[in-house]
This record gives sequence, structure tokens and C-alpha cells, in this order.
Amino acid sequence: MLFELGQQSSEPLADLNAEREFYWAQAARAASWLDGRPQKVRLSMRVLTVRCEHGGCVLAEVFRFPLANGGERYLASPRTRRGDNRSHGFLNWAFSDDWRGMAI
Repeated sequence: MLFELGQQSSEPLADLNAEREFYWAQAARAASWLDGRPQKVRLSMRVLTVRCEHGGCVLAEVFRFPLANGGERYLASPRTRRGDNRSHGFLNWAFSDDWRGMAI
């Protein structure tokens, strides 16, 4: 496995604010890890590129992170007009109150 997103037992449960803070911290950590990898690694982990219908510019990329327990997480990396990264977020993260994280 390339990147460990944390152990299941360390995830806070029932405290929604703590869950959300943990979520954003893990998303930022994964994005930082990914930004430090060579282009070859980024390309091998990318599963989807979202492009503008009119100009073809990149709006977002989605990367697959395999988990130690056999599952996987998908990290969305939106882009601004200038090509800068905006806030990253996992697309498939379960919260105890059904809050799904980023909406893409």
C-alpha cells in the first residue's frame, strides 16, 4: 500500500465535530502526500479527470488510495481557474450522521 490513511480504531465516532476534523485532516494529509510524489505515481493513482465542457480545462481530478484492509478511498482534487488546488476531500467517507463530505 502506498499511503496509510489511519487505523479504523483511531477514527472518532459519535462526536461529529471530531469526525469532521479528522476527515479534513486525513484529506489534507493525503493531498500533501500526493503532491510530493512524482508525476508517474500521480498518473498511476488517477482514476478520473473532470474537464470543462467548453474549453476542456481541468476542473478536478480523482485519485484512488488503496487501504490496508482491502478497501479504498477516492480523493477529489478540485482546481481553480488558475490551475491551483482547492480544498481536497474524500468522495467515499462514511460519517455517523450521514454527512458525506464534499459534493462534486
